Amino acid sequence: MVDLWRIGLTGGIGSGKSSVARILQELGAWVIDADAIVHELEARGKPGWRALHEEFGWSVLTASGDLMRRKLGARIFSDPRARLRVDGLIHPLVRHQLYSMLEKWAAAGGRVAVIDIPLLVENAWDREVDEVWVVYVTHEQQRLRIMARDGLGADDAERRIAAQLTLSTKLRRAHRAINNTGSYRELKREVEAVWLDGLDSVRAGGA
Repeated sequence: MVDLWRIGLTGGIGSGKSSVARILQELGAWVIDADAIVHELEARGKPGWRALHEEFGWSVLTASGDLMRRKLGARIFSDPRARLRVDGLIHPLVRHQLYSMLEKWAAAGGRVAVIDIPLLVENAWDREVDEVWVVYVTHEQQRLRIMARDGLGADDAERRIAAQLTLSTKLRRAHRAINNTGSYRELKREVEAVWLDGLDSVRAGGA
């Protein structure tokens, strides 16, 4: 994948990374959604589902055998050991799928790929991309957005924030930072500017 410029898009939970990914797609970027890969792998009968079933039995499955994502999520955010077990099962599968997709894109003549990974820095993907782009908001915005999105109380929202590296730590690893503290219109303008500047880097021979 020598000729493929790989951008790792990340941010803290509730920072609006998915909104940035959608805007980038509208601008013509090819975006790989790591969460979508996880959902695919954890569908009934798929490799991730089988691994979770073997590890946890029926405790995280419905009577029909579908994965109860909210129940599993609550478990791993309250039990660090369970989180490590799940990560050890799922992350290698996701990594294999990502590499396969990137290789196919490069073989098809793709020049730039945006990889949308929530835990990009935590899982050392920052070492495997050419640039790290971090979406950030204030801590208060983060907490309120998680509460509204997931129907959680303040304490549960704080636990989910604490389960990841802080945004300030991720920003120290960033090549480009995307400010999402303002309106959606402001975010679109910022993402467009960052994307065009990134393309200029590729055209200048950065890839």
